[in-house]
Amino acid sequence: MNTTIYKIGFWSGLIAFGATTVFVIVQSLQLAGVFTFPTDERLIYGTSLCIVIPFVFEMLALHYITPDGKKFWSHAALIFTILYAVFVTANYVVQLAIVIPNALKGSLNEVRIFW
Repeated sequence: MNTTIYKIGFWSGLIAFGATTVFVIVQSLQLAGVFTFPTDERLIYGTSLCIVIPFVFEMLALHYITPDGKKFWSHAALIFTILYAVFVTANYVVQLAIVIPNALKGSLNEVRIFW
């Protein structure tokens, strides 16, 4: 087996875990009142966005190292991961690029559909 796939899976998993840990810390600090709008939302969506790509690569590596008899399930997991990645990336980018700036301008009603 190609060790490159194992390395990519390991490092991608580690990066996704690190980003998730930072997200949990930021979310906890936001709940404690340390961060307020808009910093809290920027950090929450920003750290969430950092989870997506490493997680996709981690799941891709998992699919490639899965034994042939179980590849159906790892392929299904990969498909759901891609669905997740597309959905949340679109959501986080919209929040960061459209909703938060419009909330700061006081024109949230114009983008209420995204909120």
